[in-house]
Amino acid sequence: MSEETAKADERVLEAATKLFSELGYDATNLAMIADVVGRESVDSELLKSGKAEIYLAVFERCSTLEKAFLAATAERISYDAPGLHQLVDCFLDFSFDHVEITEPFSAAVRCGLITA
Repeated sequence: MSEETAKADERVLEAATKLFSELGYDATNLAMIADVVGRESVDSELLKSGKAEIYLAVFERCSTLEKAFLAATAERISYDAPGLHQLVDCFLDFSFDHVEITEPFSAAVRCGLITA
């Protein structure tokens, strides 16, 4: 994969994450994602793969970021009641600071696509 393709795919992921979070899957289309990305969208292999593949890539990216955050947080907390409180507090801060990441998961749970 060329540097241009990787850069374009990253921009597609960023744009799609924001659009899926704000509008939902059904209301977001490939043209909207391409509009946000701009001229770089021509170089994106991900955009050519279709909306469903982009949505899965967004979920994978969000999951990876969330897992990395939780792993880093778990390394610096104690394993007792105050540590659990700190973990929940940090996760809530992360959720509010990264709504574009946590909202697609929340929407999928609400719609029954993911069971909690």
